[in-house]
Amino acid sequence: MLTVRLVSIHYAAPDVNVYMFRAPDGTALPPAPGGSHIDLHIDATTTRQYSLVNEGEAPDTYQIAVRRMPDGRGGSDRWHRESIVGETYTISAPRCIFPVSPPPGMREILLAGGIGITPMLSIWRARRRAGLKPHLYYWGPERGRMAFYHELAGQDDVTLIETAHGMDQPRVSDIIRIHPGSHLFYACGPERMIHEAEQALGNSQQLLIERFAPLGTVPSVQDNGYTVRLARSGHDLHVLPGETILAACLRNNLDVAYSCEQGVCGACEIRVLKGRVNHRDALHQPGTERDVMMICCSEPADASILELDL
Repeated sequence: MLTVRLVSIHYAAPDVNVYMFRAPDGTALPPAPGGSHIDLHIDATTTRQYSLVNEGEAPDTYQIAVRRMPDGRGGSDRWHRESIVGETYTISAPRCIFPVSPPPGMREILLAGGIGITPMLSIWRARRRAGLKPHLYYWGPERGRMAFYHELAGQDDVTLIETAHGMDQPRVSDIIRIHPGSHLFYACGPERMIHEAEQALGNSQQLLIERFAPLGTVPSVQDNGYTVRLARSGHDLHVLPGETILAACLRNNLDVAYSCEQGVCGACEIRVLKGRVNHRDALHQPGTERDVMMICCSEPADASILELDL
């Protein structure tokens, strides 16, 4: 964990502010590749994940854009109301699910919706600094409600799409269709946008996504509870109906790492030794096989016993 000081707050769009952090002693912060995100500990019991809008090998600041969501779980609303310039806060080191550079022969297409511009903006900035030119498509209601609009307007490798202007605006599927072949698509935005990208590309390895929240569309097959085998201890853990594996671990006083409890941060990742998993976390790329699971939200895919490296 890192201790940082909040040094400034700037307005970016209605309900969106940019928060800048520095190390208290002014030293450089750990590397932050384009597309990175951090865990921000708002208080002792509240942790949220935010994408960095800046990047660099040894940045002197970290910057996050936070959209206030009064109807959310309360973290962003509290942060907007209670964060104080000059105070210190605890954050994680940056993590990144996107490549540091595009694979040879592949051009990157960045798809951003709403506050999903944050990781896409840092990737766009990083690539331009490296002499590359991915194309950024950014959907928002209108220019006055799109964070970073003035930085991006007029750039020849950016297309700004104001959705309030009518139904004839291009959709994500339209953009994917006009970029066939050797393109790698990165997407971040509302779930309906991500779903459209997945539908357009199928289970293609051409799509990398970052979600705001875990998948909610996978039906549960565990309505009666289930048993998980803990390989290290040799014990069986009974998970009650409606309970997560993480909650069952905590109920039984097992020491497990966790943070967001929403399938977004990856802190509760555990290796799967045996069994199939319904992946409900936001980090899962559909169509890929994984030997790990997020125990805060994912569950067995069938009635067989799941064995975990725990």
